[in-house]
Amino acid sequence: IARKAMEIAAQIQTINRDQRAVNVVYPIGSGALFCSAYKGIEELRSLGLFDQPIKMWAVQPDQCAPVINAIESGKIIPIKDPRTVAKSIAIGNPGSGRQALKIIQEHGGGWAVSEADIIDFTLRLYETEGIFSKMVGGAVLAGVKKGVESRGIKQGDIVVANITASGK
Repeated sequence: IARKAMEIAAQIQTINRDQRAVNVVYPIGSGALFCSAYKGIEELRSLGLFDQPIKMWAVQPDQCAPVINAIESGKIIPIKDPRTVAKSIAIGNPGSGRQALKIIQEHGGGWAVSEADIIDFTLRLYETEGIFSKMVGGAVLAGVKKGVESRGIKQGDIVVANITASGK
């Protein structure tokens, strides 16, 4: 995870000399990867190796979105029988959910995305970029789309869309 954060930070430092907002978009299952990425970026910041402004955005399928559903209320209600095409993030009771929710509330936001959008963006990712991801890749890109539509992600912002799984 630390290596991933370092790679992201190094690339951002190279391309973002004018300090535009950097939107880091992650899928959330347990929430651990999201929290670890944020922690890694903040550790680099504390060492003086990263100084870019970031927003952390989380994405979950609308069929299994206990963390996203808790953004307003602050209370995570577990999903007993999560069913979504994005099976790798179908975690109804996320172990790091509270920590992820805190980061979301303080440093960004998040979106629940539809099953149809997950499938559509997974296929688009393969057809246009040649990247064969699991459905979680489509969830991330569907989240980016929602971010643009909701104006959370603004024109000219830098977006880091973390495609975290390959579709073997």
